[in-house]
Amino acid sequence: MAAQSTIRHARREDVPAILSFLKAGAAEQAPGTEIPATEARIAATFHFDPPSSHPHDPSSPPPPTPSPTPPATAPTPQSNGHSSPPPLPPFVRALLIIAPETGQPAGHAIYYYNYSTWIARPGIHLEELYVVPEYRRRGYAKLLIDALAAEAARAGCVKLDWVCLRDNERALRFYDGLGVERMENWMVLKADEEGIARLAAGSRRGG
Repeated sequence: MAAQSTIRHARREDVPAILSFLKAGAAEQAPGTEIPATEARIAATFHFDPPSSHPHDPSSPPPPTPSPTPPATAPTPQSNGHSSPPPLPPFVRALLIIAPETGQPAGHAIYYYNYSTWIARPGIHLEELYVVPEYRRRGYAKLLIDALAAEAARAGCVKLDWVCLRDNERALRFYDGLGVERMENWMVLKADEEGIARLAAGSRRGG
């Protein structure tokens, strides 16, 4: 049945579905968690295909790789003499898998482009993979990753990477079955919003 599904890039009208998937995924990983994501934030930061786009047809030529997003516009002066932050360009994309029974999204793969400095070529980071529970065990997660790998190949990427919770053994077994490599020698480092503000304050003080 998984072969009957279709995969396409998200359109602006898919924002409510994307948000519902984000909330559901957060509830599974950390029950009781309220995430601050909103439809407005998703609409402002995602790159969307036009409404007329159609699902991928494996027999048709692949769509062209999106051109790089133009740089953000110059800061806008405010009445107090300070400049407001420039608007962020859309930098995240989502692949949606469409269930044949309903014609509605049944899961997504959210991703963005990164870079390999040693090779000087692009890569893709998979930020979130989610499939609605009732559509699991149909191979939808594998289809989404395969479609994302095809996107990476079309863009000339040299890597496709993502992270997984160490205690999510079922997901890790699934990923091991894909033949991907665990980066055991690497540790994820992160500065949250508060940490960014603290580091930025150090920059303003000149170190």
